[in-house]
Amino acid sequence: MSHGGIRCGIPSTQIVASRPVTAESRGVALWPERDPVSAGLERLFELTTPEGPQLVRGGEVRVIQLLPDAIRAISPFLRHFMTLPHVVGLSEVDGEVVWLVDARRFRSSSPASSSPASFSGHRT
Repeated sequence: MSHGGIRCGIPSTQIVASRPVTAESRGVALWPERDPVSAGLERLFELTTPEGPQLVRGGEVRVIQLLPDAIRAISPFLRHFMTLPHVVGLSEVDGEVVWLVDARRFRSSSPASSSPASFSGHRT
């Protein structure tokens, strides 16, 4: 999916539910300093995280299977400098870099994340 204009891949097992985005929809940002609300975003996904369910806006959604040899883990050296613990690797899909995200490592940096208690999506 695309989030804030950045392509990312999230394991389908970490997506609890999905629903259409409405005018009042909010969501957390996976990428600091990026606006998760940008052209082409059309779904709101509820992800399983250590802080509980988090809503993430995303668009240009595709379901693909990545083979293990297509996945490149973030090196320990680079990991030392990264401030995004939820970004765990990268891959290439149709000639485009896709950052791989593990929502179980996501930590919200702002209390402005949406309230999952009011979420009423359908199972994906």
